[in-house]
Amino acid sequence: MKIKILIICAYFLLSINSYSQKQIYTGEINYEVNMLVNESKLDSIAKKMKGSENMKKMIISNMKNQNSINFKLKFNKNESIFEEEKRLKINERKINFTRIIMGNGSYYTNKKTKETLNQKEAYGQLFIIDVSQVKWELTQERKKIDSYVCYKATTFKEVENSKGKNKVEVIAWYTTELPYNFGPNEFNGLPGLILELQEGNLIIKASKINLINKNVEIKKPIKGKKITLEEFNILSKKMYENRRN
Repeated sequence: MKIKILIICAYFLLSINSYSQKQIYTGEINYEVNMLVNESKLDSIAKKMKGSENMKKMIISNMKNQNSINFKLKFNKNESIFEEEKRLKINERKINFTRIIMGNGSYYTNKKTKETLNQKEAYGQLFIIDVSQVKWELTQERKKIDSYVCYKATTFKEVENSKGKNKVEVIAWYTTELPYNFGPNEFNGLPGLILELQEGNLIIKASKINLINKNVEIKKPIKGKKITLEEFNILSKKMYENRRN
């Protein structure tokens, strides 16, 4: 009788383990994106701006009161897609700088092929931009986000604009309790899911975690002109110079 009970218990534990392993590979994560505002810097910018005082006040007020935007990360065992959630089209009177900084389009990641692709519209054309793999520096610094113990990882992202090139620090907080190597935008490849990420003055936080016990199909973007990030930056620079002339 004891042997029979032990066999039943062992089978029950194996079944639970098998079930949890099936759950590990697929899910959907909701993220909320907000812009961090340094009010002293905004006041300094306002003094340098051209235009009427009323216009300056309106722009500064707009930047101080930005609406958050919502993104979703879908993933399976090897692939993920990160894009803004569909929303009702309404006439927004104020400019959403958070959305402008985040950019449009989607980010696709494939762990097997080590691909990260950014599909986006720019200059009246659709592009598929090949993005380089992120090189992380892992630390032992940790903090709790909800019930998860998260570890800090850092990297630098090179950003090119009309003023030239500069490096922006990126700070990610990931948890090994959720062993998925994905995250927002092009940021992936850590030993666990990224629950919080700060890129410059953008802060991206997971708001909902939904693990799914079924296959999640991820479609690789195929529409658009294939181009490297370096080529896209050169094109952006040319377009900016053409507009100035």
